[in-house]
Amino acid sequence: MHSFVQSFTGFFSASKFIRKNRLYYFYIIPFLVSLVSYYFLFQFTQEYTQIGMDWLMQKWGIDSFLGTHADDWWGKVLNWIKGFFKVSLTIGVFFISMIIVKYILLALLSPWFAYISEKTEKIKAGTEYNTGLLQILSDAWRGVLISIRNMVYELSINLFCLILGIFVPFLSPILFGVNLYAGSYFYGFSMMDYVSERKRMNVKESIRYIRKNKKTAIGIGLGMWLLNFIPVFGLTYASVNGAVAAALSLTASETN
Repeated sequence: MHSFVQSFTGFFSASKFIRKNRLYYFYIIPFLVSLVSYYFLFQFTQEYTQIGMDWLMQKWGIDSFLGTHADDWWGKVLNWIKGFFKVSLTIGVFFISMIIVKYILLALLSPWFAYISEKTEKIKAGTEYNTGLLQILSDAWRGVLISIRNMVYELSINLFCLILGIFVPFLSPILFGVNLYAGSYFYGFSMMDYVSERKRMNVKESIRYIRKNKKTAIGIGLGMWLLNFIPVFGLTYASVNGAVAAALSLTASETN
C-alpha cells in the first residue's frame, strides 16, 4: 500500500521536479500531438455517433414509429429513450476513442517519452546511457508494440464490462472498479516500461518486473487516468508527469 500511495503522490509532485530543473519543454510536443488528436477525436465522435444512431433507428423502425405517434404519450416516452440512448452512445464512443487516442499518443511519442525518462534518471541519479540511432529505432518500435498490447487488453476489458453492464446494470459499480484498475495498471505499465527498456530488459522480463511492482504502476496510472478526462491538457500533463514519476520512483527504489 505504501508504494501505491508514494507513486500516486509522486505522479503529481513530478511537476515540482520539472519546474525545479526547468524542463517545461517536455510538454510542448505532447501538447501539439494531443491538440491534433483531440480535434479528430471530436470530429469522429460526432460524425460516427450520428451515423450509428441513424442506422439503429432505421433498423428498429423507431423513426417511422415516432413519425406517426410523436404526439402520443408512448411516442414521447420513446423519444426520451432515444435521446438518452444517443447521449449514452456518444459518451461510450468518446470514452473508447479516448483510450485509443491515449495509446496512439504513447506509440507515436514513444521516443520522446523514453528521452524524458532517461533525462529524468540522469538528473536524479547521474546515470549516463550511450544510445545510438539503431537502439533508438528499436526502442521506438518496442514502445509501439507495448502500446498496442496494452490497448488491446484495456479495450477488451472495457468492452466486456460495457456489454455486461448493459445486461446486468446492478454490477455497474463493480465493473467501473474493474475498468479503473485495468486503465490505471496499463497506463502506468506503459510509463514504467521506458525504464525497463533502458535497463535492457526484454518484453517478458519487463512484464514480470512491472507485475512485481504493480502497486507503483497502478499509483502512477491512477493519477494519469484521472487527468485523462481533461481534453488536451490532461493527456499532455498526464503522459509527461507519468514518464517523470516512473523514472523517479524506480530510480529511488533501486538506490534504497
